Amino acid sequence: RDRWPWLAPLAEAHGCAQRHEHAAAVDAWAEVARVGDFEGSLHGLLRTARARMEMGDDVDAQYAFARARAMDPLNLDHMDHYAVLSRRRGGVGDLNRLARDLVAANRRRPEAWLPGALPA
Repeated sequence: RDRWPWLAPLAEAHGCAQRHEHAAAVDAWAEVARVGDFEGSLHGLLRTARARMEMGDDVDAQYAFARARAMDPLNLDHMDHYAVLSRRRGGVGDLNRLARDLVAANRRRPEAWLPGALPA
């Protein structure tokens, strides 16, 4: 336990997300980042963004997704959720740009095609 102090908060964060306890998941991901020195990890950012999106905290979710995209523009994990969030927030230009970027990154993943399929 002392060797991996971040393991229990990591399990808790995933458990909260699975139980749809999104506010608790956000707190647990913050604890993982603090305890494990994983501040700004791609996995944590994406999971936090998803939890914030599910809570209806669209501004902070958009910020976390944008940070994740800046960190790794070729990542497609959770980008389908980012597309839905962009559409919900009315960002048609952002949605079109995301669609183009994701298809260019990997046209074989379904996440790449969802932004283009969402109605404008």
